[in-house]
Amino acid sequence: ICSPAGAGKTTLALQLVEETVRAQSEQADGPPCVGIFVSMEMSKQELLTRSYSRIGLLNSGSIEGKEIAEDEEGAAKLKAAMQLYRDQYAPVLYFVEAPPGMTYRTVGDITRKIKAQIARAAGVDPFVILCVDPFNGLKTEDAAINSDETARVGEVVGGLKKLARDLDISVIVLSDTTKEATKEIEAGGKGRQTAPRGSYEITHRTDLLAEIIIREQLTKSSHAGEAHKTEERKRAEKYYADLEADYPRKSFGYSTVPVYAFLSFSKNRSGGVSVCPFVWQKACSRFVPIGKEQLGLDVGTAKDWRAHWHLAY
Repeated sequence: ICSPAGAGKTTLALQLVEETVRAQSEQADGPPCVGIFVSMEMSKQELLTRSYSRIGLLNSGSIEGKEIAEDEEGAAKLKAAMQLYRDQYAPVLYFVEAPPGMTYRTVGDITRKIKAQIARAAGVDPFVILCVDPFNGLKTEDAAINSDETARVGEVVGGLKKLARDLDISVIVLSDTTKEATKEIEAGGKGRQTAPRGSYEITHRTDLLAEIIIREQLTKSSHAGEAHKTEERKRAEKYYADLEADYPRKSFGYSTVPVYAFLSFSKNRSGGVSVCPFVWQKACSRFVPIGKEQLGLDVGTAKDWRAHWHLAY
């Protein structure tokens, strides 16, 4: 998963891992399930704050550690969110605060140990999701390879893919985009498959690339008149108008206005395969899927969507 800095990679990955392992763990006839989140930059408490914010529908900026000051209603919601987290999420999620210089082999050793412990206790292999945020911070055990970023990225990506294959687990890696790709996206472009840092090695070794593209507003045509707009521009404007009509980006009552986020999937070597739209409710640390396809509904309306995601308006 890649995007420019600040576009929500960590938030999306955390929500994806936590909600997947929680949902899988509720299946009575399925294997045990666990998520392992290796953080190269954020502390466990910072990640937990995002989780509490999402679960309790709380503005993450108002949470200080485990408290919300001078807000009785908010404090009660935070307490309830923390209890729900302890009951449903904490038993199936491991946070690893990575020290400087951590190697991908160490990540593998930790993952093997956790998987083996759960397998011994349950008598069956667990379903495991490993997430590394961002993977570019991992090192190899060879100083010469570490001195060349392209070589290091290739070694780390290859090692993590081998780990996924050997342990039969899912691995998600996060990466910033290159400066050139970031400028293109910010200028209204669609982004491209070579966007991540170390892009050649990532796109040719990973099975699926997902790029987060933020659309705060539709980029207006440089031409004033309708007659001067291209057919592609007309289709884009209609798409956004329909999206806004069905899934409006109201403020949700928090301090930041939600934006549209698009997760653009590409297969290595073969290009784009699908695009999933979201509303990114940044203040509340969550990505809200939009469209009946993502909700798993044969039929669906904006009313159904709002009810499902606890949206009041």
